[in-house]
Amino acid sequence: MKKAITRLLGLLVALGLLAGIGLAAWFGLEQLVAVFAALDAQVARVTAIGSLAVLAAAVIVAAALRSSGRDRLAVPLREEKAATYRLFVDCWQQRLSGASTPALEEGLDALDRLIALCGSAPVIGSHVALRRLMQRQGLNQAAWLPLLSGALLQIRKELSADAMTADDLEALLTPSTDAVASATVTPAFGSASAA
Repeated sequence: MKKAITRLLGLLVALGLLAGIGLAAWFGLEQLVAVFAALDAQVARVTAIGSLAVLAAAVIVAAALRSSGRDRLAVPLREEKAATYRLFVDCWQQRLSGASTPALEEGLDALDRLIALCGSAPVIGSHVALRRLMQRQGLNQAAWLPLLSGALLQIRKELSADAMTADDLEALLTPSTDAVASATVTPAFGSASAA
């Protein structure tokens, strides 16, 4: 019963506000028509067109300012993300090479915090899976490489880099002269020779 009364009261208040807004719009329109009726027909047309042009310009400027504000905030976040992902690649590549030093462990701990702050969900998932593999299996490249190359594909996508295959990224992570020589980069927007 109490909920029904609260809903009814909320509905009445909303309808009252809508009626008030409608009345204000009606009186405003009436005043605007009265102002334009007192003007000569040509002057009224020019004034109406000028008013609409100024209103459209104001909307365009406001949209541009809003967009530039978002872009200005996105640049530092993108740089922080790129630095975090660079640390991600460095730490895991060192770990894959068999290095296990206190400095690397500290780097992985710092990476945990950084990736929690600005990493994407797929990269965080890959990082957690890699940490679990590190605790369970030690260094087993067959299990590590697909996870790491999948994370690198996601990182490259987020940073708007050229498209590569997972096999090519795995070849770059475990360099041998044959594997690196066969790695190919697929341009994101078609080939350069098509221009």
